[in-house]
Amino acid sequence: MDAVQMANEELRAKLTSIQIEFQQEKSKGLLAAVGRLGELEFGVQGMGTGNVFLVDNLFCSDETDDFCGAYFVTDKLSFLTALLAEAREEARRAFDGERLRLQQEILELKAARKQAEEALSNCMQADKTKAADLRAAYQAHQDEVHRIKRECERDIRRLMDEIKGKDRVILALEKELGVQTGQTQKLLLQKEALDEQLVQVREAERYHGSPKRELPPGIGDMAELMGVQDQHMDERDVRRFQLKIAELNSVIRKLEDRNTLLADERNELLKRSRETEVQLKPLVEKNKRMNKKNEDLLQSIQRMEEKIKNLTRENVEMKEKLSAQASLKRHTSLNDLSLTRDEQEIEFLRLQVLEQQHVIDDLSLVCLHEHERQPSVGRHETQALGMASGLQGDAAG
Repeated sequence: MDAVQMANEELRAKLTSIQIEFQQEKSKGLLAAVGRLGELEFGVQGMGTGNVFLVDNLFCSDETDDFCGAYFVTDKLSFLTALLAEAREEARRAFDGERLRLQQEILELKAARKQAEEALSNCMQADKTKAADLRAAYQAHQDEVHRIKRECERDIRRLMDEIKGKDRVILALEKELGVQTGQTQKLLLQKEALDEQLVQVREAERYHGSPKRELPPGIGDMAELMGVQDQHMDERDVRRFQLKIAELNSVIRKLEDRNTLLADERNELLKRSRETEVQLKPLVEKNKRMNKKNEDLLQSIQRMEEKIKNLTRENVEMKEKLSAQASLKRHTSLNDLSLTRDEQEIEFLRLQVLEQQHVIDDLSLVCLHEHERQPSVGRHETQALGMASGLQGDAAG
């Protein structure tokens, strides 16, 4: 803007010097015309004075010479009068031609000024339209940013809820695994106790199946009877213990299989949870980067709006300046009109309008590029969130 103001000052200085030279040339032309008219009048007056002396001399001659001299003087006077009238007519025609030329140029300048005002109004209308488009694009961009932000926050909350749910499932499985481990240990202790009882029963069987020792006659019968009863009871206990041991072994195998499955499932859930956390970390970082980019875009759009406001204010000031100059020019006379000044002003205004048009085009291109780049980022982020959601769904299944 400083360079434009300096160029404007230089153009105004040149315009002032050209106006001064034009006024000087105009004054010189008028002085030359007045001088020529004075010389012609002086010549006519001189010829009239000479004719008076000639008439005085002719009065001294005879009547014939007097008549001829008077006729000659009258002829000369009529010739000079016709010459003076012709000179005046020529000067009037030249003045009328110059006046018509100046009026024609003034009309052309008025038409050019009108065209410049129309072009300026069209440019201002286009600026307003582009400003409205930029505001609409900015609003759409803000809506898209808020929508993407809400979707990201919703997906992050959903993923965090899924992670918390899986943590609760893992804790429940660990608790159940601990309970089942305690039951398994209890069953193992019961099995060991039953094994010890079985060993004792077998030792008792071996003891009862050994050769009979010599006993008294009455005592031998009683011992035989008691041995038979004990043998039947031991056989029933052994069978019962064997069935219970087999049942306990099957329960232990089932519990071991279930513990293995639960451990595998727990490991798989932990693995998927770690994978989900790894996948969620880039999304969180991308969300932070997106928020930072959104803030940068908001600041750049605010700066663009400030530039648009400044350009609109400058356009209004230039329009007011043009209207003020037009009102001042209507109150001036034809002699004070300056053709070069109008041309320079029109050229200067045209340059300013072109410069503002370039600035507005640049701002529009920047907004368009930002608006085109933002949806692509949103699509990539949505795809990434969709993939993460699919993985979480598989993990939940």
